[in-house]
Amino acid sequence: MKLAKHLLIVSALVLGLATSAFAVDCPSPIARIGSFDFLVDYSGSMMMRPGIGKTPKMEVAKKVLSRINQQIPALSYSGAMHTFAPFGEVVAPGTYDRNAIQQGIDSLSSEEDIYDRLTPMGEGLYDIAPILNSMPETQALILVSDGAQNQGVDPIEEMTKLYTANPDLVVHIISLADTADGKATLDAIHALKGNGVYVDVKDLLTDDAAVDQFVRDVFYTCPVAATDEVLVLQSVQFALDSAVLTPASKSILDEVADIINERSGQVEVAGYTCSLGSDSYNMALSIRRADAVKDYLVSRGVDPDRLIVKGFGKTHPKYDNQNPKTRPLNRRVELSFL
Repeated sequence: MKLAKHLLIVSALVLGLATSAFAVDCPSPIARIGSFDFLVDYSGSMMMRPGIGKTPKMEVAKKVLSRINQQIPALSYSGAMHTFAPFGEVVAPGTYDRNAIQQGIDSLSSEEDIYDRLTPMGEGLYDIAPILNSMPETQALILVSDGAQNQGVDPIEEMTKLYTANPDLVVHIISLADTADGKATLDAIHALKGNGVYVDVKDLLTDDAAVDQFVRDVFYTCPVAATDEVLVLQSVQFALDSAVLTPASKSILDEVADIINERSGQVEVAGYTCSLGSDSYNMALSIRRADAVKDYLVSRGVDPDRLIVKGFGKTHPKYDNQNPKTRPLNRRVELSFL
């Protein structure tokens, strides 16, 4: 059966419930990004005790970074690591090397001075700009910080400049905030574009599923999961209030087009949304999402007369809409062979 060449039948672990998601339910991961940089807050407040469980925040950050690093599939992106407060290069940009990143993580000290080490976060973002500018697109900046900003230029202004210089930049935040001001700063950075992952470090400290989901959302996506009759486009997801296909989604749909062209008959393209918003708005949005998938498949050689678009709005959710981690999975499109 020709279809079998393309189908990657995944296990029931569609939410990444295994400790090595890309090895278990994603044997052929596709890179979401061209490069990434871990930008780690190295200020005095990160050395303070008690942190989480009376551990210095820097030690917690190191443990979480190690957990993330062990789950990153070795794809074609470039990887690097820098600190700010003070700014320094820990791992120079280059082809992602798990061992090199781990050595960089291990080299970070949690015993630096606390006093006279203020946090010029804005200057750190200014200093990272030329490095990001030289790294392959699409760039991911993973900001690891408690949000303390008490010296130097405005970090919001500097982050805005980064976005202007790098339109494809996605900023992800691992928050160690333990003050209202620190959380407010990280919230404001995230709100500038809102397209990255924003996660509390505690969620990544012991929860394997949360680490797997973070790595999947930041670093890679999976080819289509399927049965003989239904193509569940797990990784063709949409941002809130959006029907725009990402480059990673288009890569998956290239494979979907091949699958459809190897079979005969009509295909239903069904769009869905999460539960946020009115019924009528979500019904229209789900149709736009299905239309976006149809239009792309047609551009890849699928006969438009074979594709039947339907929208189901926020009906038939497959994932928990009350959980902010699983809610985005309901913003999906499914294809059914008729």
